[in-house]
Amino acid sequence: MVYAMCSIGILGFVVWSQWLAFHIREDMVINSTVGWNGYLFLFLFITRKITRNVSFITSNISFITRNVSFITSNISFITRNVSFITSNISFITRNVSFITSNISFIYYTKLGNLSDTFYSLNSDRNAQSAGNLCIATHVEYKKGSSETIRGNTYDLFKLNFAYFFKEEFKQDDNWLSWFVGFLEGDGAILEHKGRSYFVLTQKDDIVLHQIYEVLKIGKVKDFYDKKGNRKYSRYIVSDNKGIFLLYLLLNGNLVLQSRVNQLSKWYIALTNASRFDYSLFCTNELPKKIETLKEPSLKDAWLSGFTDAEGCFSVKIGNAKVSFYVSMLFILDQKYEEKVLNKIGSLFTANKKAVLRTSKNIVLNDMFRLTFYCNDKKKFISSKIINYFNLYKLKTTKKESFRIWTEIIHIVLNKQPLSDYDLNRVRKLRHNMNYFTIQNLPKGQANKS
Repeated sequence: MVYAMCSIGILGFVVWSQWLAFHIREDMVINSTVGWNGYLFLFLFITRKITRNVSFITSNISFITRNVSFITSNISFITRNVSFITSNISFITRNVSFITSNISFIYYTKLGNLSDTFYSLNSDRNAQSAGNLCIATHVEYKKGSSETIRGNTYDLFKLNFAYFFKEEFKQDDNWLSWFVGFLEGDGAILEHKGRSYFVLTQKDDIVLHQIYEVLKIGKVKDFYDKKGNRKYSRYIVSDNKGIFLLYLLLNGNLVLQSRVNQLSKWYIALTNASRFDYSLFCTNELPKKIETLKEPSLKDAWLSGFTDAEGCFSVKIGNAKVSFYVSMLFILDQKYEEKVLNKIGSLFTANKKAVLRTSKNIVLNDMFRLTFYCNDKKKFISSKIINYFNLYKLKTTKKESFRIWTEIIHIVLNKQPLSDYDLNRVRKLRHNMNYFTIQNLPKGQANKS
């Protein structure tokens, strides 16, 4: 009985284990029955699955690597193309800038007007040829004798300025005539061992920086005392390109004979400058020096610049017996230039003459002084002076001195002797005026020989 039951149990186990068979392939069946055989079958099954997956992953990694390489090469190609496009944009930008500057230059030269002037001045068949041809950015500009090119005396300077800097000269002729007058009063036209220099020394450094910003040549240098306080400043031009532009500006526009004589030093030095590159300018040779002097006038700003350098607005309070009397003076000093001072005097009143300046009854060496007394009886003189400087403004601190001087004139004219109240007003204004006079005291000496 027991034996029969055991046999039935064993047979049932075998049938159950057969039902649990795992199929590896369609034509292969592994029957696991018991013990270690089942574990072996499980191990082989898992190992085969892992091998298949590893193979699949490896092939995918290879595919990804090839794609990364392809993408990297494409990025390199795109980078090279972006660099090429950027360089082309930069090239186009430079060309646009060049074309724009040349269009501005062509517009500035006003070719039509210059050509009309040239041909009208040379309509006479017997007239000599006006000169050579200067080609500037495909624009033909006729240049020649000083008489031809100086219908407007600053045109040659402005033309070469525009050609050199590729932009128009931004100031008008009044600024240029002011600068020439200022230069003739305080500037130094120098030459040493074949090198040309220009030096302008002022305590008022603001006006020097303004000159530098307009002319775009030279530099401004400050000078200090031992305590680090600025004493004065100098505007200095020492390179031949800057000297050449100044030469063009001054040549034919000078009023003082001493300055024309000094300009000869620059003419000789520039003539001997064998390495000077005229291709930088429209004028391809150094124009001959013009010996003719320009006449002082009340129709330009030369006298304003000259006054900024050498002029003085003065107020004197004198004791005239019982009451005080206020004298209003406008003074110009200049070494050697008696004739020019006399011409300036004649602009305001007839028979006004400069006299040798004296100090403690000692005649100073060739220093001449022109003095205008703007008193009640000579009201027309003060009116002319005020009208001129209101039209052609002073640019140094002397403009403040002139403003106060004008205010005092309105107080004193036709009101002298003054009341105590007005006299006190004049004294306070004169005190303020002295501050600006001190600010404009000359530093160094302008060369006059």
